[in-house]
Amino acid sequence: MHAARVEMRAVLARVARWGCQYQNIDVQSIGASPLDLIVVEPIVDAATGRIASAEEMQVLKRKPTGDRRLVLAYLSVGAAEEYRPYWSPDWKTGPAPVWLGSESSEW
Repeated sequence: MHAARVEMRAVLARVARWGCQYQNIDVQSIGASPLDLIVVEPIVDAATGRIASAEEMQVLKRKPTGDRRLVLAYLSVGAAEEYRPYWSPDWKTGPAPVWLGSESSEW
């Protein structure tokens, strides 16, 4: 386990440029960027709820030079969204899970 931690720290230490993209994700544009790390919303098409395919993930994981790019998925741990795959439409009218609080008035 220790060796894995050391390796991950070394990978993170090489990150000089990074970015975030939570909406309007253009996999090809991100793939063509020089970013060392990208944080993206896994749902690349919010209208359909489509998540990134394995092929799209491979595009994101490589910089144009062929070097590895770190890709992290964004997930809000403080809010549940109806367009997420885990969401059940029944929660609007029936009993919701205990972990789902009331709707936020700030949104």
